[in-house]
Amino acid sequence: MREAVPIAPILRYSRRIGIAAALVIVAGAFAVRLPGLAQPMGINQGVFSTAAWGLDFDFRLYRDLWDQKPPAIHLTYWLAFRLLGATPSAVFWLDLAAAVVTGLLLGLLAYRLGGRRVGWATVVVWSVLSLPALRYQVGGFLERAVPETFIGMLVPAALLLAVAAARFRQGWWWQTGA
Repeated sequence: MREAVPIAPILRYSRRIGIAAALVIVAGAFAVRLPGLAQPMGINQGVFSTAAWGLDFDFRLYRDLWDQKPPAIHLTYWLAFRLLGATPSAVFWLDLAAAVVTGLLLGLLAYRLGGRRVGWATVVVWSVLSLPALRYQVGGFLERAVPETFIGMLVPAALLLAVAAARFRQGWWWQTGA
């Protein structure tokens, strides 16, 4: 008669394999974006970069530098150029950082609402389906680091605050703000 094999070590091992597979897929999906470093800036990135450059020379938005976008995108580019240098690659890194942060926030939100597996699955799906080359023509360089990129990052952050407010039953002011 065969002895029963304990199931706990097998489950622990399969969890590790699942997490490792998720990490490999996510890392691969973000590594596929790296050739974007060699791509030029698009029209919108040029406008935002010019405004950021002008801010360093004491030009003022909407007086000396005109664009119909709100000031946050120009200030984001200005900060990125301060930290990374005023180069087209800074725009790439800004976009990549926004995609990574968005994926992490979505994963954390899914984890809070559905548990560990749902969180990991969300991060994997986001990392693959958010690839610019899958969603846009010419590899997505025209859509890199535009305002919508950062809006997409703020939505899961706001939802996380709403989930926290509902879960911890904070005052009405907290729930309203979230």
